[in-house]
Amino acid sequence: MGFASKIPLLPFTLWLPEAHVEAPTCGSILLAGLLLKVGGYGIVKFLSFMVLAQIYFQPFVVFVCVSGALYGAIAALIQIDIKRLIAYSSIVHINIAIIGVYTLTKIGGVGGLIIIFSHGITSAGLFYLIGILYTRYKTRLLYYYTNLSTFIPLYSIFLVLFILGNISFPFTINFLGELFVIIALVKKKMWYTLFFVAVVLIINLFYSLIMIQRLLYGSYEPILIEKHDDINKTEFIVLSHLTIVNTLLFIFPRFLINLFAPFFAYRYLHI
Repeated sequence: MGFASKIPLLPFTLWLPEAHVEAPTCGSILLAGLLLKVGGYGIVKFLSFMVLAQIYFQPFVVFVCVSGALYGAIAALIQIDIKRLIAYSSIVHINIAIIGVYTLTKIGGVGGLIIIFSHGITSAGLFYLIGILYTRYKTRLLYYYTNLSTFIPLYSIFLVLFILGNISFPFTINFLGELFVIIALVKKKMWYTLFFVAVVLIINLFYSLIMIQRLLYGSYEPILIEKHDDINKTEFIVLSHLTIVNTLLFIFPRFLINLFAPFFAYRYLHI
């Protein structure tokens, strides 16, 4: 329960969106990029000493994670605050990662850890982008934005790239992690779980594309939004580094696979 509240899983999910909304940009980046990973690390590392307990509680934990992923996806679908939307999206990805770990297979566990790692890159980049937007316009509500691609095109390109990472588009490391989890679900014949994970991923795609459409496209209305400068040099360096890392790890995934595989090399040989 302690690790579940840190990730968070149901019924401990309510603190995360509030924490992200109230925190400054740097706080949200630290929370998404580092602090939420403590729960996943605890489940993988410390519960490895309780393999029989993991096998016994597997159906319950998978049910909780599927419910949490559905809850996060539906909640994200109705949000008008961009930061809160990204926070609920974080809940979706972390729950899918724990489903991968609790498939009790090596490929599922590695896929879950890759999702946790890649989420730290993608969510940190998205919170940084939302912080840039808030610094210029002093609001995070989707209703006040339209047609940003016309006058801040470089920002728009990075936003699209990170949202593509958030929906696990190919050529991002997120895609590899979710692919491994889906392969593990197929290998274990967990068809109901696979169905609900697919539904969650479709909803994730839906609200991500809605966010792109609302922010970057539409008719320009000067009453609602003013023109501001595009991203500066420092912001470009930060965002380009995160983008390059996310892409290179997809092209050369052996580093992450070799890093995470030892966590699961000895645990489920008898299953």
